[in-house]
Formats: sequence, structure tokens, C-alpha cells
Amino acid sequence: MVWCCGGALDKTETYRQIETQARALASGERNAIANAANFAALLWEMLPDINWAGFYFRKGRWLILGPFMGKPACTRLQVGLGVCGSAVSQEKTLLVPDVHKFAGHVACDARSNSELGGPLLRFD
Repeated sequence: MVWCCGGALDKTETYRQIETQARALASGERNAIANAANFAALLWEMLPDINWAGFYFRKGRWLILGPFMGKPACTRLQVGLGVCGSAVSQEKTLLVPDVHKFAGHVACDARSNSELGGPLLRFD
């Protein structure tokens, strides 16, 4: 496994390496918490300009905090509110360049200015 050297790679190559390494980390492991922990750490290592990378797990109408790297986070988010809750309710990835202009923004960390939230859907 080769780790990124903090910005020396272009975005396309960085994302390709993230995908390759995420697949390798998940190979043979089916536990969602173990994989989420490794993926959060991988994103934290590979993307030096972020201040938080992590996962929430859906429990009914709530998103419950799971493994993450970064500053402390909200422990519960309501589905349909904020970037993450909206991404889940709409079943699509949301990239919000300015969260201060996003209706219903949930400010877990007031220093965050942008967010990317994407639901991971499982079809059995």
C-alpha cells in the first residue's frame, strides 16, 4: 500500500489511489464499523485540507455518529436536515461549497465552510 505524500499528486490520481486503497482495506472484511473506521482514516491521511472525515449510521429517522477522524462532531443528525441528512433523504451525494448558505445547515463545527455528504446505500 502506498500513501499519498500530502498534496504532491493531482486530484484524479489522489482519488484513484483512495479508491484502490479503500478496496484493499475492505477486502475480506464485512464489518461496517471496521470498514468505516479504516475509510475515515484513509480519507484523513490522503486529503490534507479536510478537517473531518467520517460516517453516520442510519437508525430510523436519525443518523448516529460512527467512526471518524477530526474535530468532535454532532452525535445525532435528523434525516432530512443539514447536508448529511439531506443527502440521505434525497439518496444522492451533495456537494455544498458554502454551508452558511445551505437551508437547514447543522453546524457541528462552526469553522466548517463546505461539506460533502453522500449516502452509502446497500441493496440486499
